[in-house]
Amino acid sequence: MDQPGHDVRQTFTPSLPRLTAVEVELVIGNPGPADDTLTLTVLGANESTVVTVTKTVPTADSEHVLFVFPKGGVEVSPGQSYSLRLSDGTAFGWKYVVGGYEKGSASFNGQPLLPGARSTFLFKTRLRYLCAVFLLNLLRSGKMRSRILRERMDYGTSQNKEHQA
Repeated sequence: MDQPGHDVRQTFTPSLPRLTAVEVELVIGNPGPADDTLTLTVLGANESTVVTVTKTVPTADSEHVLFVFPKGGVEVSPGQSYSLRLSDGTAFGWKYVVGGYEKGSASFNGQPLLPGARSTFLFKTRLRYLCAVFLLNLLRSGKMRSRILRERMDYGTSQNKEHQA
């Protein structure tokens, strides 16, 4: 991906509270090896590491590479800025476009990728709501189970009254 010491990043702003995976688009920059190892790191405020995933990528199947985060993903704050840092390896380059994603930008060693023009690396985030986890925890606690049963009984009772009229 980059030479040792190079810092290649893309900023982004999530819209949902859980980041489950990131897909990046790559090009072969230095042909040769059958595969290469890449590391994707998500950085939060103050350069704190949110999650890091390392993956061996075959050069024959490297155009779209999906980095899936363990344990169903990581919590992020919608509207806050985060950075994706792609490192290690020397076989690949991260595809980029001029303009592109409007809520972020690409950088190389802390400088804009293209002087005088905003550019972005090509990536997709996989985000989801935390509702299922929240509801599961409520059901486990027993509080939600009794509430659902009460609401079913109330709904059934009110429905019967309407049909009787």
